This record gives sequence, C-alpha cells and structure tokens, in this order.
Amino acid sequence: MKKAIVIGASSGIGRELAKLLVNDNFIVGATARRVGLLRSIRTVDRGKIYRQRFDVSNSNISKELDHLVKKLGGGLDLMIFCAGCEAKNPELNINVERRSIGTNVYGFVEVVNWTMNYFI
Repeated sequence: MKKAIVIGASSGIGRELAKLLVNDNFIVGATARRVGLLRSIRTVDRGKIYRQRFDVSNSNISKELDHLVKKLGGGLDLMIFCAGCEAKNPELNINVERRSIGTNVYGFVEVVNWTMNYFI
C-alpha cells in the first residue's frame, strides 16, 4: 500500500485529502494541532489513518515526522502540506504576525526540508 502524510488534516482541504487518500487505498499519517478535529476523522479511516498531534510552528518537525513514518510501517510516497493560519491584524502588530510566520513560513520550510532529505 502507498503511504502519505497530510500536514494540517484537521479541517478544510487537508481533511478532505486525507479522506480521498484513504478511499484511494493509501495509509495516511494525519497531523494537526487541533486534536479534537483530528480525532473526528475516525468515522472514515477504516483503520488506515494514523493520527499525530503537532504544531508546525513549535514542534521538532524532523523527530515528529520520523516517528510518524515509523507508525506508518516505514516508507513514504507522498507528503501534503495544508497547515496554515491567519489573524486579522488591522494595527499591523508584529507580535500578531509572528504566529502566522511561524506556521506559514518556518513550519512550511522545515517540512519541505525534511521531505526533500527523506526522498533524497
């Protein structure tokens, strides 16, 4: 069976992609920071979704992803990054933007770096 990881699988596009992958006979490692929403995918997982909570803005991404690949039984065929956040910030306060930057920039870059190194 093919194996995929979906980063940001608790809602929206990430959640729907995780469902589609399961229906396409993938084993899926689903990650998100919102555990309650991540758990709710159980209704469609058919035993093929392995959930792992982590927030890309403050986790040790490499160790978390290494652990998740082991939970999948080793090997990975596909990585999907759907994590993201945004906040209304009409005052343009940099402290408000730091969370978005942590997830949308640094988190993304760490996942892409891990993925490239993994596939190389």
